Amino acid sequence: MNKLFGWMGNRQTENQIEVQIKNHSHHAPFRTMLLQNSAIGYDQDNIAILKNDQALIACIGSAYLKNNIYYPNDAEKNLEAILEQYLHLGPQITHQLEGQYLLLILRPQIQEVFIVQDKLGTHPIFYSKNHQGLFFGNHLRPFSKILQLKDNISTDALYHYLYYHNIPRPLCIYQKFSSILPGHYLIFQNEHLQILPYWHPTYVEHATISTAQKQSELHAHLRESVQKSITHQNAGVFLSGGIDSTSVLAMMSEQTQAPVDAFTIGFDVDNYDEVFYAKTAAKAYKANHHIYYLQAEDIIHCFDNLQDSLSQPFGNASIIPTYYCAKMAQEQNISLLLAGDGGDELFGGNARYAKQRLLSYYHLIPKFFRKNLIEILDQKLSPLKKISLISKISSYIEQANTSMPARMESYNLLNHIGNQTLLHPDMMAQINMHAPLQLLSHYYAQVDAKTMLGKMLGTDLKFTLTDSDLVKVRNACQLANINVNFPFLQAPLIDFSLQLSDKDKVSGRHLRYFYKKAIQAYIPSSIIQKQKHGFGMPYGLWLLSNQKLKDFSFERLHAFKHRSIIKASFIESLTQNLIHQHPSYYGVLCWIFLMLEGWLDKHEHPQNEYELVFKHHSASPITPTTLEKHPN
Repeated sequence: MNKLFGWMGNRQTENQIEVQIKNHSHHAPFRTMLLQNSAIGYDQDNIAILKNDQALIACIGSAYLKNNIYYPNDAEKNLEAILEQYLHLGPQITHQLEGQYLLLILRPQIQEVFIVQDKLGTHPIFYSKNHQGLFFGNHLRPFSKILQLKDNISTDALYHYLYYHNIPRPLCIYQKFSSILPGHYLIFQNEHLQILPYWHPTYVEHATISTAQKQSELHAHLRESVQKSITHQNAGVFLSGGIDSTSVLAMMSEQTQAPVDAFTIGFDVDNYDEVFYAKTAAKAYKANHHIYYLQAEDIIHCFDNLQDSLSQPFGNASIIPTYYCAKMAQEQNISLLLAGDGGDELFGGNARYAKQRLLSYYHLIPKFFRKNLIEILDQKLSPLKKISLISKISSYIEQANTSMPARMESYNLLNHIGNQTLLHPDMMAQINMHAPLQLLSHYYAQVDAKTMLGKMLGTDLKFTLTDSDLVKVRNACQLANINVNFPFLQAPLIDFSLQLSDKDKVSGRHLRYFYKKAIQAYIPSSIIQKQKHGFGMPYGLWLLSNQKLKDFSFERLHAFKHRSIIKASFIESLTQNLIHQHPSYYGVLCWIFLMLEGWLDKHEHPQNEYELVFKHHSASPITPTTLEKHPN
């Protein structure tokens, strides 16, 4: 579902290569188009495409021009307007685009490729350039043979995966590929490749707006964002029972006559289940509420298919409940789900924002007193750190003295356990241990904000939202064969959030201060007051209570020991001792190792649905043709 990939050759390849795209799955809606020295393959049912004598334009998701009429049910009309403007403006069209999209424009006659994704990169795209031309796609498997990817794993990307539990852009699991950053576009002209930015978050408070006016604007933006996100008739909503999913449900209920279909995952495990809050929201808006209680063995049932669907290793465990929630919706004939992702990163909803501000207060104490009194006293009291209060004070001082943004990773598993304890010597010899923090620091420094909170929010838009949460939801929905949109990530709502003050977002220890005040008339008070949770999964606890899942997991972890990535002795300790001491904490490590082993095994034995193939020859030039005509 939603596969789009292709190639454009260099001038020297035009008379030397005949290109084919093989469909091994015989998936009927899949189409192939061969053009002059270029080719694309795409899923006809889910990708809008338009072709004229000058160019071809293809779109995943929904793209439209900012000041143009938006046709929610006619993607072709939106593409016509975009293509006309592109032929006039070129890449400058990026400043006029809105929506959640991946947009591709090919101009074979002048050998030009233009690729752009929306501001937050809701649809990822990979690219590689070599002597044969430019390869691009939102999935990597079609290139596995032609570019010999089997022996091209990036150790640097593997290390970033272990650190972040995903591979952050612009890195890619394969050395030959990179991924386009959010807010950037690719332009390939005359064999010259450029990746250029067109947007980055700029935090500038709009001080002249009254609170009442801001609340009115927020309500208007929420309604418009939900309205523009309902791009299919049979739409439902992910409902976790949190503020964001409940906000989406509230706005959907205003705009539809029939009850909204809402979908929730439950757990028969204390401290993980939030069905109570989801039921509260569903009752408040008279939704058709569908609930599925996830079981430990559900992981086993979807594991192989999940690995087949992932372009890269991905270790966010909540992809499993997200998939089963999307699957439940698809079985109810829902074609589109709306998800509440992004609200916390836009409006200040993560607990670490308040915590980091608290840590920053330490440096308001004059340096003389910190260094010559407080920290000397802390050292002298170190033998008493078993006492809870002294331990907490010492931890506060240690974290406060760590500079930002490294302080955001104080509880990172690799930092806590240590590379020397965890990593195999062969892995240690190939990596730059500082690379993940260097990447984080690079983006933190680039965020256009004057305050620490603004810089944290901008950094989380990239590392938490784009690289993790959106990848999770997008891949889960693709596996379930259902579309998904993110109302909070519509451009006007993003821009509105950037104009709010720090106090609007975090006031003392109160998170999302303005947002909660603005929507309290719409959302049940119990939901506003609850702590954030989401679709977390009790994998570590299930490992100890479900023998089938334990056997399934430990068999793969045993195989993982032989990959020279993690020390075999550590994996033995993890499975025999550590997981029993703290199942929730060490269950995270078991999960990211399990997912990496599963992905690597699939990578070594790929079952490719579609494959790009070259046939080399020195015959006459290829004439522009299509294997299958695009229907008018």
